[in-house]
Amino acid sequence: MSKEFRGSYGVLVTPFTEGGKSVDTAALKNLLDWQIKSKSPGVIVLGTTGEFLTISDDERRTIVETTVKHIDGRIDVLVGTTNAYTPNAVRYSKEAQELGADGL
Repeated sequence: MSKEFRGSYGVLVTPFTEGGKSVDTAALKNLLDWQIKSKSPGVIVLGTTGEFLTISDDERRTIVETTVKHIDGRIDVLVGTTNAYTPNAVRYSKEAQELGADGL
């Protein structure tokens, strides 16, 4: 990952279905589409507004996979990989790279 990032990126919230039982991927795609239509150079998922401390590893993977696939190279995808336990942060960073994130 040696790309140079410029501009103002949208820092997304993580939408959940009613009752908060799972990630609302349809709502996430709507947020992504809005960023694309607004000509944002990229998005940041799982940042400080993305519920990163309270979601499961499966939910984290779903968010990153959905975002990368839906964006499909049209704008940059940056993924927050913060965790209080360093080995988890390293694992999340590797996974984000493997799933196609443009940056961390």
